[in-house]
Amino acid sequence: MEHPRNTLKASVAALGAAALLCALSGCAGNVAPAPTDPGAEAAARLGTAQMVEYGALKFVADQSETGTYERLASVRQLESVRQEADSDKPACMDAANRWGRIPEVRTAPASLATFVSDSTTVTHLLLALPEETARAVLDSGPPRECASYTITLGGVPTSYRVRDLDLAGIGEESRAFSVSATSRGERVWMHNLVYRDGGHVAMTTLISGSDDTTTTLEGFADAALERERRVLLG
Repeated sequence: MEHPRNTLKASVAALGAAALLCALSGCAGNVAPAPTDPGAEAAARLGTAQMVEYGALKFVADQSETGTYERLASVRQLESVRQEADSDKPACMDAANRWGRIPEVRTAPASLATFVSDSTTVTHLLLALPEETARAVLDSGPPRECASYTITLGGVPTSYRVRDLDLAGIGEESRAFSVSATSRGERVWMHNLVYRDGGHVAMTTLISGSDDTTTTLEGFADAALERERRVLLG
């Protein structure tokens, strides 16, 4: 089986999570915020709070970026790809990150970091938000009607299955869910953990060819939060 970053990359991109798009298709590039980006300075500070490695997972600079969320190259690319996709349940195109359309999220400082090992890709999206908006992000989980749906991109259908994950809590509040994507006989699992710590929200996404990787997801998120508190809160 191909590395998860290459498998299903075009179809999975239509799922609706910027982190997934960046990890699977490498669309972000090492894009620095434009000088006129109002969120550049705050986003750069978030970037300093990202880990540089976690076990065998190593930071990939050219697939990571900082800036205002809606200006991230991965987000812009995602929205372009989404316009080319069709779904039997259009509302589920954003199942993984419905919160990405919240106006305060779109204009928020953001840092997206990508980590890879031989068999796994992890993306970690960190946002600085008003606390009320941060709470709204945690309330925006996948809708029940999106437990299963199909997205077609370039004539190739991909079937998605979404289920909640029963993981230990992290930060002030958190939620976790898993998405499996199947196309042409291949399957990729995307395990997601979203947590809030004050006005900071992070989404850790682990992409693997195995369904048994939640221990790594939890450990990564715990370590990421510890570093974020140390760097951002002193």
